[in-house]
Amino acid sequence: MKIDDRLRKEILAHASECKPHECCGFVVSSHIDGQVFYLPSENIADDTINYFEIDPDDFVKAELMGEIVALVHSHPDSETEKGLPYLSTADRECQLRTQLDFWLVVDNEIKQFRNIAPLIGRQFENNKQDCRNIILDC
Repeated sequence: MKIDDRLRKEILAHASECKPHECCGFVVSSHIDGQVFYLPSENIADDTINYFEIDPDDFVKAELMGEIVALVHSHPDSETEKGLPYLSTADRECQLRTQLDFWLVVDNEIKQFRNIAPLIGRQFENNKQDCRNIILDC
């Protein structure tokens, strides 16, 4: 998905405000007018510097406002190391459970990670989960 400037600025501003903690939120497409917007969420994880956790009520709020397009969170730099520019194992497990695209803020950029079904154990579905699409997803 192409991220417009307004949306990019809102997401990056929220990530900057939350540093050194991980930010989190949703990109939502409104039920009313289809407008795409960013809905920030509070990180309720016990260790907000290394993990994110979103209150289930925030998920409900986002779903009531529209279709969730993506879940956003950040990997900010710490005093000793750079933020990971890819999804962690925990992030990927969460992505598989939620079936959402993940947008990761790192180094003041937004990286998009499509939700892709695991390559092993896929149920065959013509033109959706077939040999061609396994190759494209790799």
